[in-house]
Amino acid sequence: MIRSARTLAAAAVLLASAAGCQPASPAPAALPDGTGSASAGAAVDSLTLTRTRCYGFCPAYRVVLRPSGEVRFQQTWPDSLPEHRGTITPAQFNALVAGADATGFWTLPTLMAEDPAVCGMRRTDSPTTVVGVFGAARSHLVEDYSGCSREPAALRAWEARIDSVAGVSRWVVTPRSR
Repeated sequence: MIRSARTLAAAAVLLASAAGCQPASPAPAALPDGTGSASAGAAVDSLTLTRTRCYGFCPAYRVVLRPSGEVRFQQTWPDSLPEHRGTITPAQFNALVAGADATGFWTLPTLMAEDPAVCGMRRTDSPTTVVGVFGAARSHLVEDYSGCSREPAALRAWEARIDSVAGVSRWVVTPRSR
């Protein structure tokens, strides 16, 4: 499941566009206040999490969270189902954005599977989780392939936390749960 960087870059732009946000261009290495922290004063427009298909029963979906508390969920497999909407509190959104700093998200490569120091050996047919934080000062997208032998535990815990806070379990449909 190795994809070309060109395809991934195009997918990242499409994902950002579909999510209704525009990545900052160019992204500075640090924020204007010099902290290098998205949660230290820079506005974040959206937080996105996309899970891809695998060989088996992995549901595929995208969830978009906004500072207002808006949550949009769209499942793309096993069926393209209607979009669901929910809400979280702005404080929950801010806590999730702060999780980007706690996980080292800003320093992770965009394509983790292509970096042996981060990924290690790869198993095939595993799903990928794409997490994006988009803001006026800086944006970053990380594609986390779960087939990597070196599991980035903090990142995976943050991804699970995003799912939990957004409440995606109430909307996910798997072939076995139909």
